[in-house]
Formats: sequence, C-alpha cells, structure tokens
Amino acid sequence: MKKTGHSLVIVLALVGSISSTAAFAARDAATMIAQEKENQKVSDERTASRAAPAAGTPRKIVLPLDHGPRAETTPGANRKRLSAAQAAAVASSPVRFSSN
Repeated sequence: MKKTGHSLVIVLALVGSISSTAAFAARDAATMIAQEKENQKVSDERTASRAAPAAGTPRKIVLPLDHGPRAETTPGANRKRLSAAQAAAVASSPVRFSSN
C-alpha cells in the first residue's frame, strides 16, 4: 500500500505540473512584434491629435504666475499679455511677447 500511495502521489504531481505549464506559455515573437507596431500606430495618432489643435478651435492662453512668493510677473503685465493674445487671436496672427 505504501508503494502504491507514493506512486499515486508522484503521478498526480506529474500530471498537475504538465497541465499547469500552459499557464506559463508566452506569446510568440510574431504576435509580440505585431502588437508593438499597433501600439506605436495608436501612440503616434494620439500624439498627432494632441499636438495640432483642430481647425477653428481657439488655443488656450496660459499666463505666467503673477502672485505668491515666487511670482514670475505682475498682474499688470499679465493684463497686457492677455489683451495682446486676444488681439492676436482676432487677427489670427502669431503672438509675440517681449521679455520683461
């Protein structure tokens, strides 16, 4: 009985290990390369759509910080920048700021 019990345990362990090897199987190289190409395409499309604003949509005006202990500019300078940016948006010409 002892020999039969040990044999049964060994057989069950071998069957269990063989059936669980499918869980460790990986994708083949061709599938991985194809997936990487698809991922790169999607990434490029997202980057292109984010980089170029759609035609007719106004660009958001971002002003430097004008308050706090490390202010980069003053509220008056920001008002001038905002009015220049709004005038440029109306004229559809690029905005150029002089450095203070």
